[in-house]
Amino acid sequence: MPWEGHHQLAYASVAFLGLLGQPRRDALLAGLTLGQVSEFAFVLTALAVGSGMVDPALGGFVGVVGMITIGVSALVVPLGGGAVDALSRGGILRWLPGAADAGAAPGRSPRAGHVVVVGMNTLGRRLVKGFAAGGMPVTAVDTDAAKLAGLPGEGVEGDLLHPAVAAEAGLPGALLVVSALQIEEVNSLLAHRCREMGIPVSVHAFDPTLADELLEVG
Repeated sequence: MPWEGHHQLAYASVAFLGLLGQPRRDALLAGLTLGQVSEFAFVLTALAVGSGMVDPALGGFVGVVGMITIGVSALVVPLGGGAVDALSRGGILRWLPGAADAGAAPGRSPRAGHVVVVGMNTLGRRLVKGFAAGGMPVTAVDTDAAKLAGLPGEGVEGDLLHPAVAAEAGLPGALLVVSALQIEEVNSLLAHRCREMGIPVSVHAFDPTLADELLEVG
């Protein structure tokens, strides 16, 4: 059945990503996202009903299951991180394959009171050096490790929108986040995330037409 295939894919993704060494949290969130029935299942079911392979009543049943799982997914996936974190605190995730989830090192307080600068282009590097020269603790974030070389302060490789990278960069404890990126979608989402977390954010409006949109998302 189409929905059974989706559930099997969801279970397999949790195990497969874990075996590849991905953090257990990411593996479980991926499985949660894949658990719903997709629109493709409706197409397959309609073709099967049309060809006489299955009873027409099945089409209606798949439609109902699809609407329920899609609706539940829309509600649960945004809250999935909190649910997974609760499972992690309860020790349940340790039974899953995969790497331990990123977080503060044992005995070390979470990073706080610093500025996070995203995107080590020319502007980003100047900002990092300027904050450091002014005595402000600064963390540089970029997906290219080579661009982090030679900069003062801490360097974190990866996408700041990824929960593990955000935790490593100490995003929840940051005084300010500055994005020097010239990627409209990433900047908008980063501004939205920071606003949700109550963190001031400054974004490079590399195109003047983007200023109003960035102000709307905070």
